[in-house]
Amino acid sequence: ILGEKFRRLALNTEVPHGEAALHVSVSVGITVVHKGDTAASLLERADQLMYQGKKGGKNRVAAG
Repeated sequence: ILGEKFRRLALNTEVPHGEAALHVSVSVGITVVHKGDTAASLLERADQLMYQGKKGGKNRVAAG
């Protein structure tokens, strides 16, 4: 739910750039701590999920 809120917030944001406005998109990877996880393994899993979301077309939330 939180990842989706961030994604929608970014999608509705315009960043002024000269005469134009830039539109922002966000891909988010979200995971939970599993038994035996380390900080590194947790971040690696979230990073992989983020790239999975981007590969699916950007501007997505991937959880696992």
